[in-house]
Amino acid sequence: MRALHISSDEYVWPNQNRDNPTYQSLLNLLSQCDDYKLSVLLATAEALLKDASDKGNDRI
Repeated sequence: MRALHISSDEYVWPNQNRDNPTYQSLLNLLSQCDDYKLSVLLATAEALLKDASDKGNDRI
């Protein structure tokens, strides 16, 4: 799977976000990031989710 750049997510959580082009694009871009960029993205995602839960907003 790694050699083919295929995510195992589809096998662990089938049908989750399969048809969401934004999700698929993010997955494809993650493989191009170095450790620093991944840590920035992780911190950003965590902050977005925390902000949404603090506001009681499940839009995200």
